[in-house]
Amino acid sequence: MLDVAKMAWHFPLCEIVSQLNAPSASSAYPAARLGMLAYMGYGVPKDRDRAFRLLRWADDRGCRTGIFYLGLCYFYGYGTERDYARARECFEAFPGDDPDKCYLLGWIYCNGQGAPEDIPRGVAWLQKAGDHPAAQEELQRYRQTRFTRRWVRK
Repeated sequence: MLDVAKMAWHFPLCEIVSQLNAPSASSAYPAARLGMLAYMGYGVPKDRDRAFRLLRWADDRGCRTGIFYLGLCYFYGYGTERDYARARECFEAFPGDDPDKCYLLGWIYCNGQGAPEDIPRGVAWLQKAGDHPAAQEELQRYRQTRFTRRWVRK
């Protein structure tokens, strides 16, 4: 049986190298897909430094396909320095309310990393994360005041 992910790792890479100066998002799409495969280690060795380079290359050319994984690289410092502000930008550009996205945005706002501290906004994101275990744990650190109903640290 063919390992499609492994084939995708080798073949399009040659195509990507030949298109490094191509400005269109369609030529950057294979790079974003390869970056996501490398980040997760699906069918290829997990290599988050390489994933960051591919995802950043694709993003610089207008392809937003791997924007969430690029945000994870910035958040955790994979392949680059930690940059919570850029991570926040990436997560906010990612469509939908993925629980991981909501948790990470909530953490960023509640802790004032990469954005001014905004506990009510952070708690709103953490609540959107639903049953995400880390979000539930983070929510335990905050409470609403009795009269003003504002969210504050415990």
